[in-house]
Amino acid sequence: MMNRPWEKALGAVAMILTLGCGGADSTVNADDVADPGDVSVNSAEDGVASLDASSADAASPVDTASVVDVVTPPDLVEPPPVDTAQPSDTATDPAPTQSLPSGVNELFFTQAIEGVPTERLVLLHAPKTIDPVVDYPVVFFFHGAGGQAGSWTNKAGKFIDQEHYVGVYPSGHLKQWNTGYQETKADDVAFVGMIVEALKDYKQLNLTRMFVVGSSNGAALAHELAIHTDYFVGFTAIVTALTVDSKPTPNTPVVGVLQILGMKDNLCKYDGGKAPMGMTFLPAEESAAVWAAHNGCGDTPTTTTTAEGNKRIEYSGCTDGVRVVHYGITEAGHGMPPTTEGGTFPLFWDFFESLP
Repeated sequence: MMNRPWEKALGAVAMILTLGCGGADSTVNADDVADPGDVSVNSAEDGVASLDASSADAASPVDTASVVDVVTPPDLVEPPPVDTAQPSDTATDPAPTQSLPSGVNELFFTQAIEGVPTERLVLLHAPKTIDPVVDYPVVFFFHGAGGQAGSWTNKAGKFIDQEHYVGVYPSGHLKQWNTGYQETKADDVAFVGMIVEALKDYKQLNLTRMFVVGSSNGAALAHELAIHTDYFVGFTAIVTALTVDSKPTPNTPVVGVLQILGMKDNLCKYDGGKAPMGMTFLPAEESAAVWAAHNGCGDTPTTTTTAEGNKRIEYSGCTDGVRVVHYGITEAGHGMPPTTEGGTFPLFWDFFESLP
């Protein structure tokens, strides 16, 4: 694992875990799996438990990519984050002490954002029945701009109750993720670090098997987390590619990559270019090639046409057996139907399970 500079700040963090309860990307199709819509999280009275967790951390701007967001004028855009992926030693982490709670539970964190202590919500979604002999993989889900943590609960619920994994749904400050072009100036890479530290307190979580799914602005953050941390074995980016000013660095770990992009997307254009929000995207297939080169994959991918008529590109021979797979969905825009390629949830979970 890698030393993360912000973890020093976590030493000074006040962790609070309290009992309580737990949108759609404004331009995303209402059926967009990445941002399933305005799904409200039930209140405590409706049976959603709450576990209170809190931390403080200094905020600093991070990412340099996004998809749907409030545009920040260029002169106010913060510089890209300094790469923080370095080896770390986790051997001294204390043993977990808390039992994994079933169902949907709230975690609350306090993070300093532009010097102001700000409470942030995360939903922890475990199976209704916890198998006492299972250590569950963990999947982080990041909504698109304008969304909220509860957007994922209904869509992911049946897969979680089948005991495939435990879901973690963070909520973006101002309903956005900071990748350099947003109104929010929260340090979301540090925020995810705070969540990971809190998860270490729970039994039956396999933190060596953690993954990320993000849509739109959330997919931009997924790219950033893969570039700047070593938390995750693999990630799925839906309707967002890399940008020209945010790419893997020599310190970026090898990581599995699944991209699912729409060929008719008018925001994150499949052929790349300047987006209305200010960033410049790489062409979608070039984004996959950049990750493949970083992962030491072969230069020539296998390109096929799926039964649904979509373009599928896969790179083989990658370092440590990781995979880089790209789908170009012919009829999709900036919104991915949940039934795409047999279902986006089975698609990304089959991909994650295949990773070493």
